[in-house]
Amino acid sequence: MQANLRARLWISAVLAAAFSLTAMAPSVSAAGGVRLIMVEQDGCRYCIEWDREIAPKYPQSAEGRFAPLQRAKRGDASLKDFNPVIYTPTFLVVRNGQEVGRVTGYAGKMFFYEELDEQLAKAGFQADWSIPELDKTRAPESGLQAPRGGVLAMAGRSAPHAAN
Repeated sequence: MQANLRARLWISAVLAAAFSLTAMAPSVSAAGGVRLIMVEQDGCRYCIEWDREIAPKYPQSAEGRFAPLQRAKRGDASLKDFNPVIYTPTFLVVRNGQEVGRVTGYAGKMFFYEELDEQLAKAGFQADWSIPELDKTRAPESGLQAPRGGVLAMAGRSAPHAAN
């Protein structure tokens, strides 16, 4: 009987801790550090493409370690403190609760990191392209790598797209 009571108390303590951690989780507009907020909407084909091409490796990239990803739906109340988002995906670079830059649309893997690095630099990020694993993170499936300091022309792709 006493073991059963201890088990119940232990479970109650674990659940209470879990709920308090959930309550303390930062909202999108919370101050502190640098974050990359991906604003998306259901059915956005460029959001789906980003999820397929970038999302799996983003957390391990230098950018992902500098600016962890948070997601928000377009029109979400947590975005009220930022400039309006019209197109999806839009990637907001937020430092200490303030928007310092954004990338609108997703034009493919080769362009994304170049555009993102430019915006993250406003928050203090410096890409070190001499580190081999950074090139692998950005390398498209074809084996080509995005050039350093220049725009790579891609056959069949025009300027960056704005989704939906």
